[in-house]
Amino acid sequence: DRVVALAPHLVELAWSAGLGPSLVGAVDYADYPEQARSLPRVGNSSVLNLESIIKLKPDLVLAWAGANKKLEMQRLRQLGTQIYVDDAHNFNDISHTVRNLAKLTDNEQQGLKNADLFDQRIKTLRDTYQHKKPVRVFYQVWYHPIQSLNKSTLIHQVIELCGGINIAAEAKAVAPVMSIEAVLEADPEIIISGIADGKLDTLQIWQRFPKMSAVKNNELHGIHPDLLHRHSLRIADGAEQLCTVLE
Repeated sequence: DRVVALAPHLVELAWSAGLGPSLVGAVDYADYPEQARSLPRVGNSSVLNLESIIKLKPDLVLAWAGANKKLEMQRLRQLGTQIYVDDAHNFNDISHTVRNLAKLTDNEQQGLKNADLFDQRIKTLRDTYQHKKPVRVFYQVWYHPIQSLNKSTLIHQVIELCGGINIAAEAKAVAPVMSIEAVLEADPEIIISGIADGKLDTLQIWQRFPKMSAVKNNELHGIHPDLLHRHSLRIADGAEQLCTVLE
């Protein structure tokens, strides 16, 4: 089979399920695992190049409900392409997607094993951290303007899994813009941001407020964004890191 994946996390899930060798195309930023870097590109998660997709003659397209446009999916369906739409919103959905994709391979067991291992890791974290004393967490997803994430997001679920309280949970917007005053008022005990290079420059703004609990106790942390922002099995790695930070 020839498979095209239309989101970076779907490339990862395809490999987890054992479909990786069948991938013939992917979108920009699909860079994990290493083999994904050399795949032909067919646009990005929000703007696809349909001609490029059609040229690759895929038997199956893995689409993402969160970004791929329904009209584009409709057009591919009209051409007779089979489409699997991923709409994962929580940990169970992620392992469920891996199990579904594993059924399309010659070796279903490998994908099922990876999905089971993921579920077990999440369960272990839940059992370990759910009874800890709750910690107020500010997750800074962007710094200019300052933005966080509300309770509809997977990152919120990771924070809760680790026994944290997401100070932006009740915001109406998925990625609310937060004023400095609002963050100071919530007085987070820990501030975390998705940071790829380990440099905490984007969190420097908070050093101006030494009375804030997170600054006072030197609790400003970075975790690689791909481990938290992608709905892939690597979110278990990100969750383990975040739980360790909260502890």
